Amino acid sequence: MDDAIRFLKAIGVHPKSKKSLNAKSKKRAPWKIATIPSTYSGSGLPTLQFDGESTASAREYPYIGGYTPAAGDRVLVAQLSNSGVIIGKIVSS
Repeated sequence: MDDAIRFLKAIGVHPKSKKSLNAKSKKRAPWKIATIPSTYSGSGLPTLQFDGESTASAREYPYIGGYTPAAGDRVLVAQLSNSGVIIGKIVSS
């Protein structure tokens, strides 16, 4: 997972940061960081609570194969036109 940490640092985000990737710009960031809420049961698509927001989204988000979502995971989300896809869990040592 060191590659994921290096990637996040390369795009200007520290994995434990609560700041938006887009804090200085009005443009939509291509990535967001979120947490899978504790209410996620482990079946179906998870909802997300994005950093800086006080409640979880109503929308359920698809995820890349090979990743199994779990409640409490901090995840990297690729932003699409009006939705997003969970890329994977952010792991820090």
